[in-house]
Amino acid sequence: MTTVLITGAAGFVGSHLVDALLQDSTISIAGLLHPSQPVQYFRERERLTVYRQDILDSAGLTEMIRQVSPDVVYHLAGMAHVHESWTSRRATIETNFMGTFHLLEACRALPVFPKVLLIGSGECYGVVPEKEQPIDESRPLAPASPYAVSKIAQEMLGIQYGRAEGLPVFISRSFNHTGPRQKETFVCSAFAMQIARAENGLSNPEIHVGNLTARRDFSDVRDVVNAYLTLIQNGRPGEPYNVCSGIAVSIQEILDILLSHSTKKFHVVTDPEKFRPVDMPLLLGNPEKVQTEAGWKPRFELSQTLLDLLNYWRARVA
Repeated sequence: MTTVLITGAAGFVGSHLVDALLQDSTISIAGLLHPSQPVQYFRERERLTVYRQDILDSAGLTEMIRQVSPDVVYHLAGMAHVHESWTSRRATIETNFMGTFHLLEACRALPVFPKVLLIGSGECYGVVPEKEQPIDESRPLAPASPYAVSKIAQEMLGIQYGRAEGLPVFISRSFNHTGPRQKETFVCSAFAMQIARAENGLSNPEIHVGNLTARRDFSDVRDVVNAYLTLIQNGRPGEPYNVCSGIAVSIQEILDILLSHSTKKFHVVTDPEKFRPVDMPLLLGNPEKVQTEAGWKPRFELSQTLLDLLNYWRARVA
């Protein structure tokens, strides 16, 4: 039996990763949750054990990892919201950087260092001229938010462990992804929630929006999970891999697709609070490296992803 530790297992991506791994009867999962986080999308059962642990508690984390003794670790725990990082700078940097440091050091204390996947971000590339996109992994990093700073610091740790120390630490640079279970603080989910609430008579038929002209590279969360599984199997330690679709769509297009799945008429309201202090007109990744070296291919079309997201919110607010 292979033991897999997932930090942040109750979150958006973590819960989908749990679903995928439980399809393999030879895998047992240790799901790490922050003590204050509810178990939202799964229940503890055979081959899935929930552990409550703050990754900033070095001693507690080390003891928990000693007990679990994982063969593979997917490190998904952390603060993941770019906009909120501007008002939670210290917490973002401490959680994403020091939490990762504590995790890697706890793994170093094991008799055998497990395979570890660190989840980085396409936000690390910063504002890149459109003529120089799509962006590949050779692009210099230029953070445009506290969140991006924290993710670059996390990645540098992974490169040190993977390249300099020869340990099996793998690195993704994940671009935007969405799908069922995403928090309403993220743009696609915010739109879907507002539509579902209005359809159910719980709010006025209004959609509050920020910058609709920004273009982003969106993937389905289930494709992203598959990319993470593939990287652990086929990736090279210490090497960053873009996890992205290679297709840019505007936030306006996202909104239009979601509205096309509803028969209700909506009024769009611009909300200045939803604009970032520093925004990128375009963030588009090149997925060639992860596709060629690791053999990953996405399966979901964006329209299907957004419909599944909307139906998730319809079921939740009904």
